Amino acid sequence: MRHLPTAFLAAIVALAFGSALAGDPSKGVVTVAYDGKTQQVFPVAIQEIDGKVQPLPLRETHFMAPGKHTFRLAPVFDDNANIMRSNTDRRGSDAVAVLEIDVQAGKRYLIGAKVEDRKAAEWKPVVLRVEDSGT
Repeated sequence: MRHLPTAFLAAIVALAFGSALAGDPSKGVVTVAYDGKTQQVFPVAIQEIDGKVQPLPLRETHFMAPGKHTFRLAPVFDDNANIMRSNTDRRGSDAVAVLEIDVQAGKRYLIGAKVEDRKAAEWKPVVLRVEDSGT
């Protein structure tokens, strides 16, 4: 039995994987932001999109048809966020909020939880930035 060279197999896998990640240029991309801590923006869990509950494990990136979409989000605060929680909130669960985005083809929307006052109850969902998706 003959084996294909490892480099050849790696190239095939990279090409196939890269094509799958490139997405469809006729769609927009909504993804969770992880680089917004200097602006007090933290990651979110996307729980619902357009009223449809998202299956577990939750995905952080979604390729969307252009148009208005509604996202039900919950903040994901790590220990470094220094978020004060009440004594009754020992599990770390925070209120959910809704964010509506008018998605455009070829654009990437980075979304997160903007902390207003370091209190878990005082955050709002935001689009941290919009950029070309490169698709």
